[in-house]
Amino acid sequence: MEAGLRVVRGKDWKWEDQDGGEGGVGTVVEVGTGKLRSTVVVVWDNGTKANYNAGRHKVNDLRVLDNAPLGVRHDKVTCDTCREVGVVGTRWKCDVCFDFDLCQSCYLGARHDLSHVFSRWDTPFCSGVKVPPRSSSRRVSAKGIYVGSTVIRGVDWNNGKEDGGADKPGVVESIGGADDGSSWRNWVKVKWDAGCVNDYRRGFQGKVDVKCIRPSLGETYYVDHLSALGDYASTAMVDNSKVKESEFSE
Repeated sequence: MEAGLRVVRGKDWKWEDQDGGEGGVGTVVEVGTGKLRSTVVVVWDNGTKANYNAGRHKVNDLRVLDNAPLGVRHDKVTCDTCREVGVVGTRWKCDVCFDFDLCQSCYLGARHDLSHVFSRWDTPFCSGVKVPPRSSSRRVSAKGIYVGSTVIRGVDWNNGKEDGGADKPGVVESIGGADDGSSWRNWVKVKWDAGCVNDYRRGFQGKVDVKCIRPSLGETYYVDHLSALGDYASTAMVDNSKVKESEFSE
């Protein structure tokens, strides 16, 4: 397992609204070891920080919303809707149509026939996991640090007073990735009321510089189509090291 994954509440969630309510998004910032293996620490976009089970005692408090912040890329796959070459994050493969794939944005955006069954490919090296048709699946809108959200400094803030001071707000203008192109959707550009504009970590290397005090809506996801964090950790994350070696070591 690795810090930086973006997560939402899972099937065994019992922690009330620590996440800001259903749809709240957070970032894995620490991974347990030893007796705490199969647990993680998450910083939610609202600033709450807490420990959760990720397969420990077969309890899964969380689901994986996005692994693009880890640098996962399906290098030889093209999205057949938006034509993105080298799908980043989760790949969604249609089990009905021949050689038809969607990127995360197009799949969650309800592109292609909603009655078709798809398989979820978390990394290029794992096996696909079949999920139900989207037409019969429950959807939830993600909310948190997205474009338009109002933020203040968060747990990993180390940028001095460029925000104008503690508790001074700013607005997220865009979401981006690492400058070297090795990971995606883990930085945000914020314009502070004080006038400064700069980029801040939203999961890059497991760090979160800001928290939202007024969330915005992000993608709308199909709840039961997302991998339980514990299942993801035991399959896809083993292969993610291969992704980094094969695709980003040149």
